[in-house]
This record gives sequence, structure tokens and C-alpha cells, in this order.
Amino acid sequence: MEDLQNKLAVLEEESLKLQEMHEQVSKTFENQKVDKEESDERSVYVGNVDYQTKPKELQEHFQACGTILRVTILCDKYTGHPKGFAYLEFMEKSGVINALELNESIFKGRPLKVMSKRTNMPGLSARGRRRVIARRRSRRRGRRPNFTYSPYQY
Repeated sequence: MEDLQNKLAVLEEESLKLQEMHEQVSKTFENQKVDKEESDERSVYVGNVDYQTKPKELQEHFQACGTILRVTILCDKYTGHPKGFAYLEFMEKSGVINALELNESIFKGRPLKVMSKRTNMPGLSARGRRRVIARRRSRRRGRRPNFTYSPYQY
């Protein structure tokens, strides 16, 4: 009997530890979500970036806007070639406002498109939207027309 009570006490302790661990994990996820939203508010999207551009060059172009924490030039995961756009994260939100003023500025012979970074919302991908499928027009040879009456007077 005492052996069962000891095992029950051990199981209750483990249950409490698991609950504490679950609470800690949920708190860290909430903190990460808040941190991500905050970093998105301090970030800008830069489009029409030349494919030969290095992060250091983009940082030099935007250094007058404020302190830049991170420059991310996205690349295709299969080929490794740049996709032609980048994200810049600033230390303060004022850097975003200053960077937006560089919209349509010329960088390596191309006009940059600078916009505030939008927060990615899960579930709002192209899969959820209705797509219109274009139909090919054909002459429909070999098919009879869809008449409601017989044109041949049978």
C-alpha cells in the first residue's frame, strides 16, 4: 500500500513539473510572437533590388535612415539565386519612416520600391483565395451545337 502511495506522489510531482514546463513554453511563444510583430514594425520591404547586390551595399544606401540591425536578401531555395527583394530591420521605428522617403530612389540603375513590411498572417496564402482559371476558346469541331429545337425539321 505504501509503495502505491509513493508512486502516486511521484506521478503527481511529475504532473506539476509538466504543467510548469507547458506554461513556460506558452509564455515564450507569446513573447516570440510579440517580438516578431515588433520587429516587423521596425522593418521595410525593398523591391526591385539588383540581383548582384550584397547586403553591405544595401546597408550603405539606407544608412542615412537610421541604425540597421539586419539586412536580408531572399534567395530561391533550390537555385540559390536572389529573388530581387530584401528586408531591412532598423533599431527604431523612425528608421522606417526615413526609409519610406527613399521609395523610387535609384540604386544600381534601378528604382527601388520601399514599403513597410507587412506581418505574415498564417492562412492567408494563395491556397485560400479563389483563383480564376482561364478557359481556352476552341472551335468545338465535331460537336453538335446545343439547340433547344431541331434546325432540320425532323
